[in-house]
Amino acid sequence: AYNDITDIGGNLYIRNNASLQSFEFQSLSTITGDFRIENNPQLISGSTPVTSIGSTFISNNQNLQNLNHLSSLQTVDGGFPFLSIAGNPLLSDISGLDNLTFCNGTIDIRDTAIPTLDGMNNLTTLNGKFRLLANTSLVSIAGLNGITSVEAIEIVNNTQLNEITGFSSLLNITAGQLFIESSPLQNGISGLSNLETISDQIRINNCNGFSDISPLANLNAVSGDLIITGCPSLNDCCLLIDIEPAIFLGNIILSSNGSDCSDYNAIINSPPSFTDCTSGAISLDTDPGSCTYFGDFIFPTPIDNCGIDSYTAEITFPDGSSNTYNPVPGASNPLSLDVGITIFDYTAGDVNGNLTQCIVTVEVQDDQPPVFDNCPTDFTVLTDPGSCVATVTLDDPIVTDNCSLSSYIVDLTFPSGNQSNGNLASSGAPFTYFFDIGVTELIFIATDESGLVSSCQFSFTVQDNMENTYYEDVDGDGFGNPFSTIQTCDSSPPGYVIDNTDCDDHDPDNYPGNSEICDSQDNNCDGLVDAADPLFAGYTTNTCLGNSTLWNDYNNWSLGRVPNACDDVIIPNGLTAIIQNGEFGICHTIEVAAGGVFDVQNGADFEVFAD
Repeated sequence: AYNDITDIGGNLYIRNNASLQSFEFQSLSTITGDFRIENNPQLISGSTPVTSIGSTFISNNQNLQNLNHLSSLQTVDGGFPFLSIAGNPLLSDISGLDNLTFCNGTIDIRDTAIPTLDGMNNLTTLNGKFRLLANTSLVSIAGLNGITSVEAIEIVNNTQLNEITGFSSLLNITAGQLFIESSPLQNGISGLSNLETISDQIRINNCNGFSDISPLANLNAVSGDLIITGCPSLNDCCLLIDIEPAIFLGNIILSSNGSDCSDYNAIINSPPSFTDCTSGAISLDTDPGSCTYFGDFIFPTPIDNCGIDSYTAEITFPDGSSNTYNPVPGASNPLSLDVGITIFDYTAGDVNGNLTQCIVTVEVQDDQPPVFDNCPTDFTVLTDPGSCVATVTLDDPIVTDNCSLSSYIVDLTFPSGNQSNGNLASSGAPFTYFFDIGVTELIFIATDESGLVSSCQFSFTVQDNMENTYYEDVDGDGFGNPFSTIQTCDSSPPGYVIDNTDCDDHDPDNYPGNSEICDSQDNNCDGLVDAADPLFAGYTTNTCLGNSTLWNDYNNWSLGRVPNACDDVIIPNGLTAIIQNGEFGICHTIEVAAGGVFDVQNGADFEVFAD
């Protein structure tokens, strides 16, 4: 009886049939209401030529394997149009929907075993949403290439979904979001590359293989946010820099993605960097024998998360001149650098106008001091005949430098100890000078422009070529013994002097011109001793201080010593000086004031040496 039915003006329910394995309606073409196939645990397939239905719900049929009963379906257009396929765990073939051309509502496919969705390409009108939820065997979406608009797309929890190459004609999402979540998407979403407008937000969350947002490049209007989170393989979000100002009315939210796609502000504000910038100061030495350093300088390589837009290098040389280059990253640049500081200023800019500099300061130092080619050794010359000086002609030592000299001077120290110096115009030039007897020391000092100094030091000795008589000076007082002599051409031989007037060469306190003091010696070598010498310096006064009563206590006397034969002693009023038994006292004279006491005890000796 069912095979005669052609149209159903209401609903057709096939539900809760525990043993039903198949069904067939050979003539049925139209169902105005719902076509529900639900809770038929043994149902495998069905057959019907229906071409138009109001809506269909196919759910919880544990053994249903295909949708052949809808193979003629062309339109879904009822009062509540809906195409829902849910909870059919063995359903792996939905090619029965391939002739569908018009759906005035939502398509919802979830909890199936379909491996690919490559059909439904005749569907040109979908006035509702398209949902794919928890189809854990689904690997690829390659179909649905006929629709140009849809209210929303929600593709969620399809844990094996690697690619979306379908939807190739889709231009507009008119009333909702593009929502893709918890699907690997290793091969991307290239099928959405023609999409132009979205009336709500874009959400791509927890797609661990998703790495390419370039299919969004043709977007020109998105009314909501762009949210991409939890996509660790996504490392390039620079495309957003080009399209963001024009299309996104909401916010751009990036988090927990790859290193360059987790912070939108960082994407647009991160300046370039250099992979091999040796910033700071580099010191180099001049090449041997040269005043320059020659070498290859490698241009550093700039990198940026969104690409390098400009790269220049300005090199400023020690003389202030500069050259500007458009360098090739990593290329070598052979340069000869003068002594001084050369500054390499590399500047890289990205597409957002962010700039980064790498400044390298290279200081070429002259480490080669001047070189003397013919520094003389010490030598000896004799005085000119009949003269006390020697005429000496010297050639300035020849000095060279890898750069140039800033000064060349000579310091001379003469036998007298006097010094002299002067600037030399050039090296190797001869000069003649008259030198006194003795040692003259010469130091030639060359300084180059870098302050490096070299010296050539030597001395020569001028000897008197006639013999002189010198007298022995044993006590070192500068006066010689007239009875001990040598003959020599040497000037001031050790232990001898030219003077011969010492009267006592064994006492340095006795020599001509010394003061004659009271010591029983001829101190000034005039043959007279002490007071007998008209040049006698006189006697000294030593006054008792009263610090004690003892004569032989040095603290008791104004001269800080016990009186001797050259002292005139005074013992003032009220003071006492006692020479004790067994002691000895002397003086030149003694004066005991009234009230003073001078006591020489029994057994003591006292002697006065007055004339």
